[in-house]
Amino acid sequence: MAAIAALREIVEEQRALAARLALLLEELEAPTDDSYQPGSPTFDPDIDAPPVRPSIDGNRAQVDWVSIMIWSRLAALNVREHRGASRDEYVQWAKEAGYRDGRGWNRWDGYDDLSDGRWINSVGIGHLREYCRRQNRSIPADIASWADNGCVPE
Repeated sequence: MAAIAALREIVEEQRALAARLALLLEELEAPTDDSYQPGSPTFDPDIDAPPVRPSIDGNRAQVDWVSIMIWSRLAALNVREHRGASRDEYVQWAKEAGYRDGRGWNRWDGYDDLSDGRWINSVGIGHLREYCRRQNRSIPADIASWADNGCVPE
């Protein structure tokens, strides 16, 4: 009888494990907005510091945070202040993000330089979403909802 009780206990443990795995699979297979990842912390460049020191010459996380920093700063300014970034602003952001100067950012696509400054476009939003996904971060809701197709004014 002890053997039967032990077997029943194993069966129940396996059923509980299977149920937990099924829930995990449902969560992983569910379509999600790629600017928000369930359970991931939101990174707001206006109030949050990156968890690692961004560095263009650093490890994978540091390089990813260079991109998160520059794209999120540009998107936040475009969305929250409804204006383009001045050259002085985006050069400063590039330096803060780990570039030696602003020229490194100029090699990227993902922004439009207009008469009133630099605006993130849909390619830049794509960069931001990808690097946030890689570092398990979410984009602030106000930026994500306003910037689905880039922030460039028409």
